[in-house]
Amino acid sequence: MRVKFEATNATGKVHKRSSRSRAYSHCVVIHFAAHPPSKFWPKGVAAYSRAEWAGSIALAERSASRWRKEPYVEAIEILETRQAWCRSRRLRAMSWQAASTARLTST
Repeated sequence: MRVKFEATNATGKVHKRSSRSRAYSHCVVIHFAAHPPSKFWPKGVAAYSRAEWAGSIALAERSASRWRKEPYVEAIEILETRQAWCRSRRLRAMSWQAASTARLTST
């Protein structure tokens, strides 16, 4: 069964991830700085964010410490995730099938 996870950063953006075999407890959100126009990127590069997922706080801190060394990283957030509730397709199909095969009895 697929489990869905989500985390909300300081700006209110929701980061989502789903997995069948792993459980994620933390999300590392890396905020990259914008780059001015250059020879290779005439329009420049807009600021953006990227999410990495970790199974423990220790792994999240390790990932964050690697990104802190980069000069183009503005900020890093470590967020706790929560499990998003979602019925799987199989459960929806089973509940629909059970309802469709029910017989009505006349009184």
